[in-house]
Amino acid sequence: MSPFATVLVIARQTTVRLLKSRVLWLLFLGTFVGAGLFYAASSKFAPEVRGDVAFGMLTYISYMGFVLPFTALYFGVNGLQGDIEDRTSVYLFARPLSRTAMLLGKWLASSVIAAALVMFGVVVLYVALAARTGWRLGVVPPASMLAGFAHATVLASFAYAGLGMLFGAWLKRPLILGLVFLVGWEGVVANLARQATARSFTVSDPLRRLLWQAHAPRDQYEEIILGPLNVTPHPDALDPSLAMLRFAAITVLLAAWIYARREYDARVAE
Repeated sequence: MSPFATVLVIARQTTVRLLKSRVLWLLFLGTFVGAGLFYAASSKFAPEVRGDVAFGMLTYISYMGFVLPFTALYFGVNGLQGDIEDRTSVYLFARPLSRTAMLLGKWLASSVIAAALVMFGVVVLYVALAARTGWRLGVVPPASMLAGFAHATVLASFAYAGLGMLFGAWLKRPLILGLVFLVGWEGVVANLARQATARSFTVSDPLRRLLWQAHAPRDQYEEIILGPLNVTPHPDALDPSLAMLRFAAITVLLAAWIYARREYDARVAE
C-alpha cells in the first residue's frame, strides 16, 4: 500500500474510532448547554455590550482559549494511542505499512474532528447570541466573524493535535503532561513581552494575533485578546497562520520520528 493510501485508510479508521468516543458526544451535547446558558446570561449584559464584542469575547474565552486546545490535544493523544491501549496496534505494526504515514493519518483525523466539533459549538453560540435583541447600540453579532474563528480553529487544531501526537508518542502520561503544558507554558509564555522569542513556540500567541487581524477587536474583546498584560502583537512577528503551521509541522515530524522508532507493547491483555 502506498504511503498516501495508508494516510487515507488510517485517517478513515481513526475517524470511525474517535466518533465512538464518549468525550466527543459529551462535548457535542455541551455545546447546546453552553449556548443556552450564554443566551440566558446575555439578557443581563446585552444593554451594556455590543453584540460583536460579546460574541468575540465569549467565543474566545470558552472555545479558543479552553475547549479548542484541550479537545485537539485529547483527540491527538487518543487518536495515536487508542489502538495501542486496546491492543489492536499489533495488526497495524505487523503489516508492511509506513509508521510515518500511519501517524499522519491519525493526526489528520484527530485535527479534523477537533476542528469540526469546535466550529459546531461556535456556530451554535453565534445562533444563540444572534437571536438575542437589545444589544448596545443595536449591534448584533455579525456572521462575518465566523470566518475568522473558522480560520483560527482549523490551524490551531492542526497545531494542538500535533502536540498531542508528540506527547502520545513520547510520554507515558501524555494527557497529564499535556495539560501542564497548556496551562503552564501556553498560559505564561504567550503573555510575555511582545519581543520575547519564546512566544513563537506557543499556539495561543499566533491564534490571538490571527483573531486580532481578522476582527480588529474593541472594548472587552480587545482586552481579552491582548491578554492580562495588555501586550499588543509584535508588528514583525511571523504571520500567525504560518506560525501555527510551523508549530504543527515541527510537532508532527518529531512525533513521526519517535513513533517510527519506539517499540510498543501490543500483547493481548490477559
